[in-house]
Amino acid sequence: MRYDGDEIICVLANENGLKSSVVLHDYATMIEGYGDLALYNKLVDELLTKWSEDGLESYLAGSSLQDMQWHAQPDLKEGARVDEGVWTSPAAEYLPEGAIRDARILYVRRAPDSSLPPTRGIVLQLAPTGDEEYTTRLSELAVPLLQHGIASAIMMAPYYGPRRPEGQTKQFIETVSDYQRQSLSVIMESVQLLRWMQAGFTARADEAVKCPLGVTGVSWGGAMAACAAVASRIPVACVPCMGSDSPRCMVAGVIQWQLDWPTLMKEKQHNRAQATKELSSIFTAVTLKTLFDKAPQPKGTIQSLVQVSASSDHFVFPEEGQQLYGTLEKAVVDGGHSELQWVGGGHASSFVNQRNLFVPACIKAFDALPNAGPENVRDQEDIRSCAFSIPSC
Repeated sequence: MRYDGDEIICVLANENGLKSSVVLHDYATMIEGYGDLALYNKLVDELLTKWSEDGLESYLAGSSLQDMQWHAQPDLKEGARVDEGVWTSPAAEYLPEGAIRDARILYVRRAPDSSLPPTRGIVLQLAPTGDEEYTTRLSELAVPLLQHGIASAIMMAPYYGPRRPEGQTKQFIETVSDYQRQSLSVIMESVQLLRWMQAGFTARADEAVKCPLGVTGVSWGGAMAACAAVASRIPVACVPCMGSDSPRCMVAGVIQWQLDWPTLMKEKQHNRAQATKELSSIFTAVTLKTLFDKAPQPKGTIQSLVQVSASSDHFVFPEEGQQLYGTLEKAVVDGGHSELQWVGGGHASSFVNQRNLFVPACIKAFDALPNAGPENVRDQEDIRSCAFSIPSC
């Protein structure tokens, strides 16, 4: 048995040694159909109106991180201090009741007196599809980045892990409406968090932090990182990996097997082609390009962009990666750094090799930030208030 992307593949052999592969997946997403699309459309209308008016300043003003609660976790053997932060999601009223409304991050940084280099920046890590734990992002991205002076805030997405709504099976979201609201909630929580961190924050009494910031993610997380970077309207380092500019890959790419097509077709009395067209229409109604086109001036606020896409990706097709970059590079400030890195292989192989592919991309993006390059690493006492001149998916 082996894991290949989002599929578990069982390799069977008969008595003659003849092998065959069987894809195993017992669950599907959107098993309850389209869900409450009116609620989703209401959220979209509110967000786009406020986004065009003032970049969500007034919309997010009604919710803050004043209720942020920090919970100390055991230090890592690598010399890192860890805390989990919990606060009320700015999208709470559009999410089911319960723990799903509690936004969560795992904040991982150099511990005092550690042999790790001093912190020169913090990267917000957004989850790929189905990631219900902090563990993989912690081991494959956060810990290696600590060796380069980059701390991490690892976000737990709504509908995943401790934020699953009651009755949901594993990570499989039950309706189209929930899936869309999940993405919008991640963007809203990310924007709120980045703006809050930009002003400086304290996780423990003996540390006050104000550092250059970045945002990254892989696959769906890469798409969300792109949207969060644009919507934050602060000069972050943006590192989207294997992302697309919309969820159209859900109906066009290899991952389409996860959808409960019979339920979706039955609800609207569609055949497969009609259901595909309907979902594509919903998934492409609001894209990264929509955000950029409707953004108030100045539209270009990203300071540093390093995008990673795979040349043989059958989950997110290469042309979608190119389209994502085409929008993102327009959102980079004049004189800012921008590049698209193509890597060999596909989606699943890139996940397996993420430490070698995505960690260097994050380092390069932070190196390109003013006052966040390796030459700007300071003593631990200085880094607690590392000055960064910051003009405010």
